[in-house]
Amino acid sequence: MPRVALIFVLFFSFIAHAQSELGLDLSAESTVKEVVLIPPIYRVTTKEGGAFAGVDTNKVTEKLDSVAHKRLVAALEKILGPKKVITSDVTAAAITKEGLKPAQLRTSQGMAQLAKATSAAWVVYYDLKGGTLASAIYTMFGEATGKSAQASGVQAGSLTPAAAEALQKQIAAHLVALTKAKPETQAKVEPVPAPPPPAEEEVSGEIDSEIARERAARRTIVETVEPTKPRVVLAVGAGATWRNQTVGGDAAPSLAELKNDSAPGIALYAQVNPLHFIERFRDVPYSDLFVDVNWRYAFIRARASGGGVDGQSCSVVDDEIQLRGNFRWALGGGRAPEEYSMLPSIGVGAGWAQERAVFTGCNLPVVSAVYRGVDLQLRVKQPVFRDRVALDLAFGPRVLVGGPLAPKTGLSLAGEAWLEAKPVSLLFLRGGARFFRAVMTDDVAVATQDVRLFFALEVGVHL
Repeated sequence: MPRVALIFVLFFSFIAHAQSELGLDLSAESTVKEVVLIPPIYRVTTKEGGAFAGVDTNKVTEKLDSVAHKRLVAALEKILGPKKVITSDVTAAAITKEGLKPAQLRTSQGMAQLAKATSAAWVVYYDLKGGTLASAIYTMFGEATGKSAQASGVQAGSLTPAAAEALQKQIAAHLVALTKAKPETQAKVEPVPAPPPPAEEEVSGEIDSEIARERAARRTIVETVEPTKPRVVLAVGAGATWRNQTVGGDAAPSLAELKNDSAPGIALYAQVNPLHFIERFRDVPYSDLFVDVNWRYAFIRARASGGGVDGQSCSVVDDEIQLRGNFRWALGGGRAPEEYSMLPSIGVGAGWAQERAVFTGCNLPVVSAVYRGVDLQLRVKQPVFRDRVALDLAFGPRVLVGGPLAPKTGLSLAGEAWLEAKPVSLLFLRGGARFFRAVMTDDVAVATQDVRLFFALEVGVHL
C-alpha cells in the first residue's frame, strides 16, 4: 500500500509540475477558441441649426467606446486566459482596415467580416443605451447563439473594472457552455452497421433552412436600401403641359394664331448611381455621381377655327427627352445611414435635350418647332425632413443647335424643381415642374419664342 500511495503522489506531482512548467491549462475555459469583442456602441445627440421651422434637426451619431472595450477585453482575458481574447489594438486596426462603421458592426455581415479579419471563432456584441450595457454572443458567421448578458448603471467611458468583470463572467460561462454543447451531442451518437436513408424530417429541415436563407437574403436587400444612397430610381407619372409661343417677323401676319391651352401628359424618369453599388464609396461626400433620363409626352390635337381653314384638325407630336450626367458634393461630408444633415448637396449637370411640337397631317399655316441642344445646369439638393424628404433643383442655359430653317438662336433656359419623398422602404414619390424657354429665328421672316411648363406627380421605386 505505501508503494501505491507513493505512485499516486508522484503521478499528481508530475502533472502539477508539467502544468506549471509547460503552461498547460486543463480548465473548461481553456477549450474556448479565440473571441473578438466589438467595442460598445453608444449614441450622441447634437442640435443643428435648420432652415425649416418646426422640423426636428437633431443629429444622432453612433460611436465606439474604446475605454470600455479595453476593460472588457482585460476582464475576459483574465477569465479565459492569455491569447483567447483579441486585443483592443488588433480589433481597432481590423475595424479601420475593413472600413466597418457602427451601423455595419451590428449586422451579421459586419460581424462575420470582423471575425475573419481577426481569425476569431466567436464575436461578442455590446450595445450601450439608456444606462444599460447589453451584450450578445455570435458565431464567426454572424449567427446569433441566444446567449446574452447585461449590466446596468453604465455610461459611455465610465465602465468600472468591477462591472466589466461581473459582465464578462456571464459571457465566459456562456462561451464554455457553447463550446461543450457540440461534443456532448456527438458523444451520444453510436455506430450502426449501415447508415440509414435520410429521414423525412431531415430533408424537410434542409428545405426549411434553404427557404429561410432565401427569405433572409430578400430581407437584406430591402434593409440595405438607404433613402439618401439610391442605386437605381424608376418612376412613372402624369401631369399637365402648358405652352406659350409667340411668333414675330415679316411672315408673322400670314400665320395662324395659336391658343395655348393646357393638355394632359405622361412622364417617365430613371436614375442610376454607379458609385452606390460599391460599398466603400457609398458614404463618401463625392458618391452622388449619377445619370438620369426624363421623358414626357403630351396628348394634343390642334383644330382650326375661322377663315378658310375652319374645322381642319392636325395631329401634334409634343414630347421631350433629356439625358444628363450629374455630380453633387455633400457639404455635410460622408454620412452613415443613421446620420442626418440639413446641409445641401451642390453640383453640376450636363446633357442632351430635345423638345418637339410638330404639326402633322394638315396644311394649317402654323410653325412646327424642334429644339435640340445641350443643357449646362447648376444642381442643388436640399434635405427638408431628415433623409425622407428633399428638394431637388436644377437650372441653367440650354445651348440650342440651329438648323437649316432656323440657323440663329437666342438665350434659352431650362430648369426643374421637384419635392422628393421616400416615406417607406423602396417607395419613391416626387412632384414638381420642368421649365423651358427657347428663342430661334430664320433671320428673315420668322422668329419664335417658346415657353413650356410641365407639372407632374410621379411614383416609383428606389433600390
